[in-house]
Order: sequence, then C-alpha cells, then structure tokens
Amino acid sequence: MSGAILPLSPIRAYPVFVRPPEGCLSLLVGDTRHTPHLRPGERAVYDPTDTEIQFGELYVVQQSRGPAIWQVSNEGRGCGGERAAAWLRPLNGPTSYDDAVERMKRGRCHMSDGPIYLDALQGMIVGRVIGVCEPMAGGAR
Repeated sequence: MSGAILPLSPIRAYPVFVRPPEGCLSLLVGDTRHTPHLRPGERAVYDPTDTEIQFGELYVVQQSRGPAIWQVSNEGRGCGGERAAAWLRPLNGPTSYDDAVERMKRGRCHMSDGPIYLDALQGMIVGRVIGVCEPMAGGAR
C-alpha cells in the first residue's frame, strides 16, 4: 500500500493519510462514538481485503442501516450456547452502568450493539480501519 501521510503534531492512534493508500477506501465519520481516534468530518480509511476478525480492532460493518464503524469486542455476555459471539462497541462508550446514566443525563451516550454470532458478523465485515484522512481546507480531498 502506498499513500502519502500527513505530518501532524497532535498524537493520533491512526496514521493520517493525504489520500487512502492504493486499494483502500474511506468512509465519512459522522459522529463522536470513536473520538479522539476518529473525529466527525474525517474519513476513516479501511482496507477491504482485511476482513479477518481480530478482537479490539475497528471495522467497517455493513448493517441494515448502511455501513458503520465499530470496535469488535469479545467482552460482555455472549449469546449462550456453543457458538462464539462478539459485541460491536464505540471506542468511547460507557465503562459501567453508572457511567452510562451520567452520560445520558449530560446528553448523548454511544452504546454497544450485540451480541452477534461471529459467523454472522464475519459476513458483514467490509474492511478493517487502518487510518484516517483529515478534511482538507475548503472541504477538498
């Protein structure tokens, strides 16, 4: 993969690209569920060839309402039975019930989705998030 990376002073968890590397795509980040790693108005860069589930990673997941970015986690209660399951979580979601209640009192609180069986989730994975493209001056890309 080759894509120019922007030199930035603020520390970021993901590399910041000028444009997605060859073969990679991007998806507009529309909310704050993954801040500060992904911020509204940025474009999450993802690799559509990297779809093998690794717990803790961010993925673009095709859901009924369209593609969404989620961290795939194995933390939390499963579906029961013998099949492996995962949770789809925001990176900055609540850490406890009390934390969720406090966040809801202050405004928006991003919650998790799941559990979902791993074999079902695997077919929904569009690609793993590998970086970000920041909005350029004037909205140009």
